[in-house]
Amino acid sequence: MDRILGSPGSRYAARRDGVFIVAVNCTEPGETCFCASVNAGPGAGPGFDLALTELLDEAGHRFLVDVSSEAGADLITRVDSERADDATVRRARSAVDAAADRMGRQLETGGLRS
Repeated sequence: MDRILGSPGSRYAARRDGVFIVAVNCTEPGETCFCASVNAGPGAGPGFDLALTELLDEAGHRFLVDVSSEAGADLITRVDSERADDATVRRARSAVDAAADRMGRQLETGGLRS
């Protein structure tokens, strides 16, 4: 949308500047999912303020939060949270990578214009 509608000075660009985006990284794809085959997931791409990755483990139900903007950093300082250790970050990244391998479908992209 940004590439097509986001020309400087457009109404879309003005509204887009005021948006706060929370993305969710996928760790459990459905049987009809195909986002990995079109490079649209399962991990969030650029442009988000915060991205959440769900973690279920012995510690309970938690979320790893990736911060990608000043607005996201400001918000996360106002929420009860703690910095994730390296092992937790690796586990979350591995879960997202594994989701790509479990996609139920694949879209053939050969010959499609981008």
